[in-house]
Amino acid sequence: MNLRSWNSNSKKLQQEAGRVNILDTDDVTKVLGLRWEPSTDEVTYVKRDIPVSTYVTKKVILKYSSQIYDPLGILCPVTVRAKLLLQDIWKRKYEWDVPLPEDIQQSWSSLAKDLNTVATFKFPRRYFSETGETGSDSRTTLQIFVDASIRSYGATAFICNGKDSTLVMAKNRVAPLKPLTLPKLELMAALIGARLAKYLQTTFPTADITLWSDSQIVLYWLSTKKTLKRFIENRVKEICDLTSQYAWKYCPTSENPADLLTRGITAEKFMKNDLWMKGPIWLCDKTKWPIWEVSNRLHVQTIIEEQATGSQQAEIDEQMISEVTHHVSSNNIQNIIDIRKFSNLSRLLRITAYIRRFIENCKVEQSRRNFDHLSTSELQQAEQRWIHYCQADVYSTEIQELVRNQVKSPLIKQLRLFLDQTGCIRCGGRLNNAAVDDVTKYPYLLPKKSRLTKLIVRNAHECLCHSGLNATVTSIRQSFLVPAIRQCVNAVIRNCVTCRKVHGLPYKSPEVPLLPKFRVEEAPPLTITGVDFTGTLYIKEPSGTEKKAYICLFTCAVTRAVHLEVVTSVSADCFLQAVRRFSSRKSQPKLIVSDNAKTFQTASTYLKAMFESQVVRESLANTGIDWKFIPERAPWYGGWWERLIGLTKQTLKKILGRAMVDLETLQTIVTEIESLLNDRPLTFV
Repeated sequence: MNLRSWNSNSKKLQQEAGRVNILDTDDVTKVLGLRWEPSTDEVTYVKRDIPVSTYVTKKVILKYSSQIYDPLGILCPVTVRAKLLLQDIWKRKYEWDVPLPEDIQQSWSSLAKDLNTVATFKFPRRYFSETGETGSDSRTTLQIFVDASIRSYGATAFICNGKDSTLVMAKNRVAPLKPLTLPKLELMAALIGARLAKYLQTTFPTADITLWSDSQIVLYWLSTKKTLKRFIENRVKEICDLTSQYAWKYCPTSENPADLLTRGITAEKFMKNDLWMKGPIWLCDKTKWPIWEVSNRLHVQTIIEEQATGSQQAEIDEQMISEVTHHVSSNNIQNIIDIRKFSNLSRLLRITAYIRRFIENCKVEQSRRNFDHLSTSELQQAEQRWIHYCQADVYSTEIQELVRNQVKSPLIKQLRLFLDQTGCIRCGGRLNNAAVDDVTKYPYLLPKKSRLTKLIVRNAHECLCHSGLNATVTSIRQSFLVPAIRQCVNAVIRNCVTCRKVHGLPYKSPEVPLLPKFRVEEAPPLTITGVDFTGTLYIKEPSGTEKKAYICLFTCAVTRAVHLEVVTSVSADCFLQAVRRFSSRKSQPKLIVSDNAKTFQTASTYLKAMFESQVVRESLANTGIDWKFIPERAPWYGGWWERLIGLTKQTLKKILGRAMVDLETLQTIVTEIESLLNDRPLTFV
């Protein structure tokens, strides 16, 4: 390839290229989808104006938001807003050419103006100026920052030379439609950062790479030796494999540049943002780096989902305490724990008990916190809380009447309802003097269609070893009163997988299909022939030894005529000899149907090769045999010969019993059986 033109930011090289007439005189040069201005040595983007119109559709937004080619992710803080807007449109399931609502059109108009503005952004081609001074530690280092929000997550990389730092590359992704907790999204961001570090290591041959995250939970996951959940464990393993020789450090959220690409900013803020282009002011000075130790922070995951020990207890961040405590205390527990995601009552109660313990631990001093195993009283309190919230949703009117002592509801009179000390509705009765527990005397009232009720019924059913209706109802009535309890228990038992496996009805046979076309068309006898073998028979040799024998049955699909051949083996050769004898004595069939036995498959291959030869084709031009197999594992397709196999074996057993005959005697008996079968009436007479 001949060099046509040359361009450079060096004046001397430009003069040399101009002297030999190969200088590129364009002010802007195309470089890998971007634009480079040699005079200023800056890189910019292709200018494509995005029109702001009142007619906006999903197709329009996707078209214009994809016009900005940003391979390095420099514009991520602004372009991420387009990704989030498109995700919102997909969630609302708008069609491609349908005009979007006013709120989306206003968001797009603002975003389009910002995209037009950032398209004019320029950044220097060189990371550092030639005359730039370096610090005392002039070794080049890479600093990777990761962050996540509820809607997106990503990572950004900076390069430092001891004095200056500048942005290298950024990657971000929108959060999946299936909701994930914020710590899991932070872990996904850490995975993006680890992969980005591995990629940049191939370009920047430096061994000094540091990764930063503002999530203390993620930093704990990366350093703990405990067993984590599968989703977390798989990603932690990949992160540790990619960054085993690098360090992970804590960075405050306010000083994390990756925070900008997770929530999005306007073009005006982007143009003036030094945090995004240069990183935190302390990045090049290791003495000012934030310090974070695993031993003096709260491990939220440990307290909530695991059992912490005294040696793992940590100093709690006061701000986190106030936020979590306020959130839990000011909301119903059903808004914090989605009971629909639980299929086990024990797990629901344990998680609820752990959350309640966490709240109590946040309110007391460090020395008085409880990290022991869950006690019976804690589980009972968790159960009472769920019963209280469940009753408050369904029986709010009855609760108000009981509090005001204004009984109007017939349900209160019928069941003698009252409120206990915990605020739960309980039923009165005539067992006040019985020597039973109070919960049996005064059972809790539960609605029949509640999710909690179904979990209680399922737990009782499983604890009783999947007993039936009466046993399950009796067990539940020891503590709870459920209207229409038998219907509720029946519904749970019907959906119990274990019970359905044991008591389920057998598989119903499919409907009888239509007969094949070749079985109902008029044709000469044995034109369509079915073939099958009986089981093994034993005959006596002249020497007195035993030998195996078999009966090969040929039957007509139309007339139901039968031909029996005794063979001494089920090999392909013996079967072909039987076919030749059958064709010579009866007639040449045009189609042979059989099951998928290996003998028939081999014979079919042999016959096919034989019939395709030139000699056989000339002799059997008008009487060739086609071979067809019934579907595999579908013996009912061959019922029209299987029935005759059964008749043949029954007759043979009645004649021979346990006697062992020689080959000639067996052939004679089989010939007589063939005659009897052919003389049988096909219908009732």
